[in-house]
Amino acid sequence: MATLERLARDKHLARGGVAVFPPKTSKETVLFEKLFPTGIPPNIDLMKELVKRIRSGEVNLRPGSDSGWYDYQVYALETLLLPEKGTEKDKLQMTKAYKKRMLEAFKALVTKRRETHVRELGVAGAKTAADKRPPPDQLSPRLRVEPSPTYYLRTARAYAFLTNFLESAVGKESLQTLHGLKQDGERTPDLYSELIGMRDLFYGLYLVSAEDIGLKPAFAADESVDVDHCYKLVTDWLPRALADPDLAADTRVAVPIYVDGRMTRLWATLGVRLAKLEAGYARPPNLKPALGLDPWQEAESHQLQNAYYLIPVDEFAEVELKGNRVLSREELRAICDRAKTKEAILEALQK
Repeated sequence: MATLERLARDKHLARGGVAVFPPKTSKETVLFEKLFPTGIPPNIDLMKELVKRIRSGEVNLRPGSDSGWYDYQVYALETLLLPEKGTEKDKLQMTKAYKKRMLEAFKALVTKRRETHVRELGVAGAKTAADKRPPPDQLSPRLRVEPSPTYYLRTARAYAFLTNFLESAVGKESLQTLHGLKQDGERTPDLYSELIGMRDLFYGLYLVSAEDIGLKPAFAADESVDVDHCYKLVTDWLPRALADPDLAADTRVAVPIYVDGRMTRLWATLGVRLAKLEAGYARPPNLKPALGLDPWQEAESHQLQNAYYLIPVDEFAEVELKGNRVLSREELRAICDRAKTKEAILEALQK
């Protein structure tokens, strides 16, 4: 059987087998073998798929040098779907209702033509596992991070700028003796290592985000980035990101943005909530097996599914307080803890 399958591949046949009078092929059989090599997904209308591809030009009904009687019969039906290909196109103006009737006529007539050749025509069917690795039944966007590659890239460049500035101002050795601060004391890594680490983390986030949306990464001519290192840094970090103590830090703050003596306007972050992110394909992606020599092919519409994610977002508010008054972190956080909801927090702040 393996030899037959190999011979079939060498001769570009759909599947291997032995027959005294092998079945004839047809345009619809070839199409369905291509579209559904491992079986028909639920709710697929095969006639609709055939009509769609004839109209798009993907399936050309014109007979070839190896065509038989059936192909010529089906070719005669083409102008029922594509009246503009008929010589009478300039003499007829068809209503929508009549075009629908022609569509129904095509469906019925191609069925009748096929029935008269049913003993000779091959039938499309699922290929065996030996033919090829099955394509995915469902394909949805994979977003490992929120799709904001430019934000990640510019943040990486900001850290690179700060690192270069501090290194030129006080020297790398001095930075390696300094440590950042956290609520309960000094941070463990030295300042230089942390700056380099954050720079490379955001370069990695850029690379991952660009890969997720099919964007080719691009760096400035003078931008030296260890792509492999940065990419691995992020792909190693993401599975354990929720255990990162920095992400558990309380970031609720309020800052004054305008003061006029009578009041103080504040910008505040009141906490973090989960928002629903829905991602889908505006244009079908191209696919090919990870192994094998098959060319890239556009994914079929029936394979495409939306993906749903829950992403953490900061809850922002603009608040006006009476007089020259500001809030410390502790004051804001205490009010947030007591009031719980955004509406209640804003009401409490304006008292």
